[in-house]
Amino acid sequence: MSKAYLRELIRRDPTTSWDTSQLSDHQQKNPDPLLSPASLLWPTSENYHVIPSNVLADLALDRMFTSLATARLEPFDLYSLWTTMPVDATTTRYRQAIARDLLDAKARVPVLSFIDGIEKVEQYLRAAAGARQPSGEERWLLDAVLTYTKTIKTVSEQMALVSWSSEGLQTFQDALTELESSERFLELSQSSIRVASELSQIRYKLILEDSTITVDRSESTDQDYRDHLQALFERFGDIDIQSPIIASSYRSRTHIDDRILTILARIFTEEFSDLAAFAHENHAFVAAWIPRLERELIYYLAWIEEILGFEARGLAWTLPALNDGPGVQHAEALYDLALAHDLQHVPTPPVTNQWHLDGNESITVVTGPNNGGKTTYARSVGQLYIVAALGLPVGASDAQITLAPSVTTIFSEREAADRATGRLEDEVLRIQSFFKTAEPESFLIANEIFSSTSVSDAIALGRLLIERCQDRQLRAIIVTFVDELAKPTPGVVSLVGSSDRVTHQRSYRFERRPPQGRAQALELALEHGLIS
Repeated sequence: MSKAYLRELIRRDPTTSWDTSQLSDHQQKNPDPLLSPASLLWPTSENYHVIPSNVLADLALDRMFTSLATARLEPFDLYSLWTTMPVDATTTRYRQAIARDLLDAKARVPVLSFIDGIEKVEQYLRAAAGARQPSGEERWLLDAVLTYTKTIKTVSEQMALVSWSSEGLQTFQDALTELESSERFLELSQSSIRVASELSQIRYKLILEDSTITVDRSESTDQDYRDHLQALFERFGDIDIQSPIIASSYRSRTHIDDRILTILARIFTEEFSDLAAFAHENHAFVAAWIPRLERELIYYLAWIEEILGFEARGLAWTLPALNDGPGVQHAEALYDLALAHDLQHVPTPPVTNQWHLDGNESITVVTGPNNGGKTTYARSVGQLYIVAALGLPVGASDAQITLAPSVTTIFSEREAADRATGRLEDEVLRIQSFFKTAEPESFLIANEIFSSTSVSDAIALGRLLIERCQDRQLRAIIVTFVDELAKPTPGVVSLVGSSDRVTHQRSYRFERRPPQGRAQALELALEHGLIS
């Protein structure tokens, strides 16, 4: 199966969206709570906070999430799910277990069958909504019910063949089993098969003479015209006749089609009456939890599809181990997810780095030459903590972290004439706001702040920021031009961006070592011939 499995599930006009409104319109109005599985996102209560828009923008996650939640998946509102961060480790571990199951290609098969089947149900219901003749609408509804019952049976059988390690997918399997064996579902399945069988026995003929079309019963016992055509063309080789794809354009019928259908309903009154009665009695046939589970599964699958695409380009992924409290935190072969997404059609993948903090380390000061990847590195660490909290695979080969109650970013901005406060004052106010709400282990990413003031003031403010973070047991990455902040201090780690000593070309890699002082200035002077 191709790694782009989710996109391949939607086999219709790519300019149309995956419209779930019809599915919701046909939900059962009085659901049985005993048949409803737990949420695949929230095992207990929805305890979360919405990630601020400026944090998403600073970490470039906003554009990545928007790109993944394409127009065709817009009805599922994946963006709001990916930007809602759980605040407890129990929820994150619950999600990680589900993601781990879905990362197994064999285990994905029944889940993909479920989504594929429900999507076909939605297509039939859209065709029903677009029908201009009552019998046509009723027939499309019957097709939707037949597909729905077949999907539930098939997926239930497939799920039973998989050993699920996650509580969430186990409850999903149990719900399918209970639904399939419920009296209401069995009656729905049997009655839909009975009505479909009656309709399949209808034989009629069309007599075309001049401008007149005559519709009448057919007593012919010949095989269907479809079978006749298939037999006729068998001599040209194997032919695999697929069922037509139900696209939005398939709704339209001519007035001649409508008139023929009306006449057939008068000729075959019993069959069409049974169809009408079936449609009336089973208008609401979809279990109430189906649309919710479909959306929650796609939350995982859309992200997994993206991360497996990175794997195909040589980039690793992992589900990070979670500390129960403060402890060693690290990530190997860490990379910027948004950059990897942007460069997915470029042969060269992003540069990877390492992230490591011992139990007594809390502050990382990143220095190095301009355009050396400092911001990208800090961004990748911020992404690590957010995506890990979401319970999804992160961009690293191995990782272990303590979940952050919140991730805050303060990125330097240009001065604006219409801003009430100056740039420095704005940064100080944002830091003050962070300290008011920050809990222990909260994460701050400060990028090139205090650059609008003097070096001495920047040093004083930077040291004060580090002290306050350590006092409050907070973690921080400080990207700065002030090397003095990275000098040996308990709990502070210095990372320096490296470059080639001869060509001065940036490596975009960061090493644990003391800051390089005026090395960048000397590099520039050498590059432009000011010194030899």
